Amino acid sequence: MNTDQLKSFIQVAENLNFARAAEILKITQSAVSRQIHSLEDELGTKLLHRTTRTVTLTPAGISFLEDGRTGFSCLSRGAGTLGVLYRTEDGGKSFTEVEYPSSNALLPDGSYYNPFVMPQKVYEEDGKLYMEAGQGAMGDYYGEQGFCHGLYESADLGKTWQYMGEIPVDRD
Repeated sequence: MNTDQLKSFIQVAENLNFARAAEILKITQSAVSRQIHSLEDELGTKLLHRTTRTVTLTPAGISFLEDGRTGFSCLSRGAGTLGVLYRTEDGGKSFTEVEYPSSNALLPDGSYYNPFVMPQKVYEEDGKLYMEAGQGAMGDYYGEQGFCHGLYESADLGKTWQYMGEIPVDRD
């Protein structure tokens, strides 16, 4: 899912009109339609019921709209060596940078550093948000269980994060 898909869906859902959504987003109506179809394919469910004259939200669309106002985006800097996490509360109209704590990984020489500099995915489980942060393009940190990502938890919809520990991952 990307921010363009989310913005298109929210505009169509709020206006119940593809042409109006396209006008607001300053893109073509067919581009809005492609974004919505791509999002529905990715989610594996229909969010909108369309006829030649009307657009209505499906039950899944209503739920997704309510959940979709808060979202996250990660941007990469420095040729993929550093990432920044951004959060939106308005469906992608504006974003705020979100800080997350260092993992303070202990190195063999006794020094500390944060290998988890690339936020990669945010997901919900049991009413809490979790974020996996990877090591970026140059990462070579191996924790106790091998190559790993950092796991963070948020109890306030991603406004603040707490470092939970390392999780093993396959190195691509």
